[in-house]
Amino acid sequence: MFKNPLLVSHQEIIWQDGMPYSKIFNDRYFQKNALDEIENVFIEPNNLREKFTKHNYILVGELGFGLGINFLYSLKIWIESKKLPFSHFDFVSIEKYLPTPAQVSKAASLFPELNDVTKLFLEYYQPVHNGLIKINFKELRASLILINADVIDAFDYLKTNHSKIDAWFLDGFDPKQNPEMWTSEIVAEIKKSSKINASFGTYTASGLVKKSFLENDIGFQRVAGFNKRHKLIGRINSGQSISNSRGSKRVAIIGSGIAAAGAVHALKKFDLKCDVFEQSSQLHSGASGNDAAALYPKFQLNNSPLNRFLVQSYFYAYQEMLQFQNSFFPAKAWFFGVNERTKQWINAVNSNQDFTLFSAINNEMDDALKEYAAINSEFLLGAYLKPRNLIEEIFANSNIEIRFNHELVNIEQQSDCSKLFFSNGFSSNYDFVILAMGTGLSNWISDLQISKGHIIGVPERFVSQIQYPIHHRGYVLPTIGNYVWMGSTYEHEYFDLTPSKEQILAILEDQKVFIKDDDIPMEEIIVRASERVSRKNKFPIAGKLKGKGNVFAIGALGSRGFSSSFLCGDVIANQIMDGFIPLDYEVMDHLNC
Repeated sequence: MFKNPLLVSHQEIIWQDGMPYSKIFNDRYFQKNALDEIENVFIEPNNLREKFTKHNYILVGELGFGLGINFLYSLKIWIESKKLPFSHFDFVSIEKYLPTPAQVSKAASLFPELNDVTKLFLEYYQPVHNGLIKINFKELRASLILINADVIDAFDYLKTNHSKIDAWFLDGFDPKQNPEMWTSEIVAEIKKSSKINASFGTYTASGLVKKSFLENDIGFQRVAGFNKRHKLIGRINSGQSISNSRGSKRVAIIGSGIAAAGAVHALKKFDLKCDVFEQSSQLHSGASGNDAAALYPKFQLNNSPLNRFLVQSYFYAYQEMLQFQNSFFPAKAWFFGVNERTKQWINAVNSNQDFTLFSAINNEMDDALKEYAAINSEFLLGAYLKPRNLIEEIFANSNIEIRFNHELVNIEQQSDCSKLFFSNGFSSNYDFVILAMGTGLSNWISDLQISKGHIIGVPERFVSQIQYPIHHRGYVLPTIGNYVWMGSTYEHEYFDLTPSKEQILAILEDQKVFIKDDDIPMEEIIVRASERVSRKNKFPIAGKLKGKGNVFAIGALGSRGFSSSFLCGDVIANQIMDGFIPLDYEVMDHLNC
């Protein structure tokens, strides 16, 4: 449907008598007593309140997100339910036309009972790309997985999932106006994506819908529905139901950099206790230990699996890092000194007028620098961060035990677990192992590329005042601790990690437009040289090692580690816990090692 992941189609709404109608489907979104209808058509037939009470994990599927009222009401019920400790609720919804935040706000304002959940939702909801958007409501142990795609394409996100749908809200527009939502082919995909004895409810009892159910051998009942209408309810994949009970699992994470932190952060929502093993005597001893880092977009303009991952992981990481206010600093990103192709790229990225990502730079920039800016543009969702502080903050807020001076030397597969052996003689059994050890992954995985990179910290008195992160032959960051950090260089052939004067001078030359004094004493420049790991296919690693039991790996993050580690961690955590994996099958295939 979309040429690239940054193109988004939105709802077209007509308001009549204070109620929203779809201009595209010529049908109303809901009735004035919509919450009563949701209760009658979806909540009660799916026995959702009882499921919330008795199961550790519930996955609800929806066809037709619309203006989000079904989800908001379900989230309200989840909050009010007496849930099991550490249970979790995922709601995955398929929607071809995303609503804007303003549209959701106006529609939800009709229902004062939803005020609290609507306010929380709008704090997170920022649909700037298509494909899959995942929003974690951390305080509530709940997530919304919103799939913006044609309905048949959307099921590509369900093909490789361990988790299956417990309950369906089948809420497309009138089958006469929206027949593609109710075809036999779509119902077949619903069946494939459902648990044994998954329940469903739908407001319609049309002949087309009943025919599609019958063709897929899905039992249903036509019963009295809401407001003198009839509805269909039933069960999918009838048989002995599968329990959602989740037992305790022992998880070992090898490494303590940003890859490990991404896994720890994702596993936290499942309340799993993790043991973190670090071979050195301190955290983040590799490239993750830099004083500063930049977060700015590096997207392509196509719909390749790599670009889908780059876009999705960037905005997911941005959302997740917002909670770490002491180490993550949202800021515009200025683009400087780029060529005509990059200017065209900026214009193309900005083609989604409902959610503009680039805007004209205002008067905050010195006139002396403005002439170097690429079409005078700033990216609105950039950031910079303190990597060490971020990792330490993630670890401090999680249920983990860190063991320093533990170098992994062997993994022995047992019948139901993995036994780890360390160089200091320590050994222990774990149900799951996550290798997140940077360059150490080369001992376990082939096809890795390792390069040497430099970043430098220049005393701020030698540099023009920098208000926002700048993308210019690398990056330049605002002052952190009286230093302006600049980076970076890459060397594929090197002997050791000794800082190179040649590389320092190369960075200074690249960023000379920002340097006020050409005579900077070299001894006053802070230099950090470290190794970075990447893969030939440009993807990171986030998957299970073949033939190694329950041993997983996260790594090869390259220069995009801080924008990819959070999504990679979420992928691994949901594989371990049989949750919803937030990727389509093509991207997942490329992440596997």
